[in-house]
Amino acid sequence: EHTERMGREPILKLMLSFALPAMTGILAHALYNIVDRLFVGHWVGPSAIAGIIVAFPFMLAISAVGNFIGVGSATLISLALGAGRRGRAERFLGFAFLLLAVAGSLLTLGGWFFLEPLLWASGASPTILPYAREYTGVIVWGSLFSLTAFTCNSLIRAEGAPYFAMMTLVLGALTNVVLDALFIIVWGMGIQGAALATVISQMISAAWAVSFYFRRQSTLRLRWTKFRPRWSLLRRVASVGIPPFLMEVSFTVLMGVFNHMARRYGGDMALASVGIFFSIDTLLFLPVLGVGEG
Repeated sequence: EHTERMGREPILKLMLSFALPAMTGILAHALYNIVDRLFVGHWVGPSAIAGIIVAFPFMLAISAVGNFIGVGSATLISLALGAGRRGRAERFLGFAFLLLAVAGSLLTLGGWFFLEPLLWASGASPTILPYAREYTGVIVWGSLFSLTAFTCNSLIRAEGAPYFAMMTLVLGALTNVVLDALFIIVWGMGIQGAALATVISQMISAAWAVSFYFRRQSTLRLRWTKFRPRWSLLRRVASVGIPPFLMEVSFTVLMGVFNHMARRYGGDMALASVGIFFSIDTLLFLPVLGVGEG
């Protein structure tokens, strides 16, 4: 029913029912970094904030891959459902999860083995590097979960279930707030506690998202027979997913440049200030992205 209504309800009603949950979900997702910076800034110090900022380009890279898989697959799934071709939509869904497994593994291994070069490229200094290494060293192990939650948000919305998709991100954000307070304030785990809270929250978000396909709420089913590498499917997904992927990659590079210039001309404190600015800036433009998602 939630899939069929996209073909019969008024456009304005549909736009509101999709855009408002998308805006809420995206803002909740932004809270991950804002809350981490808030707790770390108050209970660890400004150098630790700078360490999180240096880790941010890697997290943006995860979002870029999520956009490639999520936007590309969700668009094709929605088109297939609109054409009444459920089997074709399930092939795209199975292929999306196959891409998630491969990309998540590569991001985790790449982030772990090339951790320090990535942090230096992202603007780390000798004083910031220990904080950045401690934070990112935990974050990389949550790459697959973060990628799954981010991508499934688009896949679930493509079926016409925007509120379930919204809860994928809201649930993770709320969990992150609670765990940050517990790990940093109560147990004094510092910046490593912030990273651990983020990873656990992403695991919960990913579990919630995947449960959509096992709770009989989905029009589509995850079938092992659909988990097949096919060049034709990759080509179709890439034709839609590459533009948003490149947009996010360009922002990743831009963040690295910002970090280097801030540290070069203002030191570590300026780098921390850039991170605080981007936290506020994020809240200003993300609602517009929510309308675009809708």
